[in-house]
Amino acid sequence: MKNRIAFILGAGLLIGASTAQAAWQQGAEAASYSNVELVSVDPARRVVVVKDARGRRETLLMDDTLGSVGSVKPGDRVIITVRAGAGQRYLSAIAKSAGSSSGRVLATTAPVRTTATPIVGDKTAAKAAFASLVSSISNDAKPIDGMWAAFVTTCNAKSSSTGDGRPWFGLWEGSVQADYSAGQCRELFNQMVAAGEATKQGMVSAEESARKSLTAGEIRNIRKMSLMDWDGWGLAAPQKREP
Repeated sequence: MKNRIAFILGAGLLIGASTAQAAWQQGAEAASYSNVELVSVDPARRVVVVKDARGRRETLLMDDTLGSVGSVKPGDRVIITVRAGAGQRYLSAIAKSAGSSSGRVLATTAPVRTTATPIVGDKTAAKAAFASLVSSISNDAKPIDGMWAAFVTTCNAKSSSTGDGRPWFGLWEGSVQADYSAGQCRELFNQMVAAGEATKQGMVSAEESARKSLTAGEIRNIRKMSLMDWDGWGLAAPQKREP
């Protein structure tokens, strides 16, 4: 009997290891998000220290996909997306949050690029200016990508949004199916919408200026290069879900 149990456990461990390796290779590691305070950042070592509401500190390594922490600074309240690695937790996304008097984070704000595309006679220059601005807005939206990854894992979310853009655009289209029974999932939804509205504002402003110099086809092609091709920038924000 003992040998049989050992065999079953051993087989289970092998299967588990194979499954974990496959998930790693496909970039499907379990992700979680938290509302915390940023304590310190060491860009050279790519180490970030955060503190939760109870004062407990955690040291995280910056994920390879995270270039920097952007405009956030020590002392800021932030929402972070963390994935678990082999014996280490990695920071994959970070965005500044606005807190209520109770300390609860109500919304995530992302930087809004307001620099307009210059109106110039040189079509090439106009394309380059718009492409640079869209690329910057796309980079600012990466924390939302991290929240979406956590949303997919935690809330079994699926988006049927089409086009060369982000799957979370489907939140505005009403094309996302998810399990909202957990408060964590409802709050993640609210955080993505709040941050996504800032992204929308940036794109609306950029496109209004670009239309004075570029055709609709040229604008679409540039949006595709930065995974920002979407016709829903003018859609109203979906209704907030009560936590």
